[in-house]
Amino acid sequence: MAFNKSVSEAAQRAMGLIDDAGEPIIDPGRGRKTPEQGAATIAFAATSPLLAGHSG
Repeated sequence: MAFNKSVSEAAQRAMGLIDDAGEPIIDPGRGRKTPEQGAATIAFAATSPLLAGHSG
């Protein structure tokens, strides 16, 4: 599975982005999320009253 077609699998493996099977390494603690987790973060930030008045 190609995680990012613009970067070789060997380079992605060296950066810790994919495992030996070519699967993405999901590690939210290090900012590595699934697409769904990333989308949820954006939706939360765009709609949450907790962040009203904050930018950035």
